[in-house]
Order: sequence, then structure tokens, then C-alpha cells
Amino acid sequence: MAMPPIVAVLDLFTRKGDEADRVRSEQSMLLLMEAMCAVNQLHLRARRYPKLYESGVRYSREDGTEN
Repeated sequence: MAMPPIVAVLDLFTRKGDEADRVRSEQSMLLLMEAMCAVNQLHLRARRYPKLYESGVRYSREDGTEN
């Protein structure tokens, strides 16, 4: 079973040229990313997963979506 999506909607970087808004937005993003990493760590500890190269996961380019 895959981990369900986590959706966060934030009002960041909305005041152009406002240094305090930029700093607040960057700090908010950092906290959100740290929280998502902690959630992922809990999820990974809860069950055993195969090592990446043994899992069968393969990367393939999608035409027209990547440079």
C-alpha cells in the first residue's frame, strides 16, 4: 500500500519586494519540508521495503516533459 498523498496549501511569497515576507515564507517552507521528512521516516520504519536496486523500480524519460 502506497503512502497517501500529503497536500499543503500555503500563502507564501505573496508580497513582492517584502523582505520580511520572503524570510517568513522560506522559514515556513523549511518547517513544512522537515515535517514531511519526519512523516516519511515514520512510514518507512513501519514496514520493510526492498532496497532500491532490488525493487524493480526503473526510471524512464517522458517525451516532452523533461530537458
